[in-house]
Amino acid sequence: EREMEIERERMRIAMEQQRKREEEAERKRLEFVAMEAERRRKEEEEAERQRKLAEEEAARRRSPREKMQAILDHFADVTRISTDRVTELRERRAKLVKDRTDAEKTERFAAQQISYAETQQIKAAEEEDFEAADRLATVIERHAKEREEQAEI
Repeated sequence: EREMEIERERMRIAMEQQRKREEEAERKRLEFVAMEAERRRKEEEEAERQRKLAEEEAARRRSPREKMQAILDHFADVTRISTDRVTELRERRAKLVKDRTDAEKTERFAAQQISYAETQQIKAAEEEDFEAADRLATVIERHAKEREEQAEI
C-alpha cells in the first residue's frame, strides 16, 4: 500500500510537471503570436508611410498641367457623386409627397364616411333602430381610427 501511495505521488508530480511544461509552451506560443502580430503591424505602417512618401514625391514631380488635370478629375468625381445624390434626394422627395397626398385623400375619404355614418346613425336613432345605431357607431369608430392613422402620415 505504501508503494501504491508513492507511485500515485510520482504520477501526480509527473502530471503537474507536464501541466507546467504545457502552460509554459502555451505562454511562449502566445508571446510569439503577439510579437509576430506587432511585427506585421509595424511592417504595414512602414509600407503605408513609404507609399505616402512616394505619392508626395510623385505629386511634387508633376508638371502644372498634370496637377491641374488631377484637380479637374477630382472635381469631376465630386460633381458626379453630388449630382447622383441630388437625383436620389429628388426621387425620395417625390415619393414622400405622393405618400402624403395619398394619406390626405384617405383621410378626407374617412372624414366623409364618418359624416355619412353619423347622419345614418341619427336617422336610425330617430327611428328607434338601436341595433343599426350601434353598428354605425362601430363603423364611425373604425373610420375615425383610419383618419387618425392617415393624419399621422
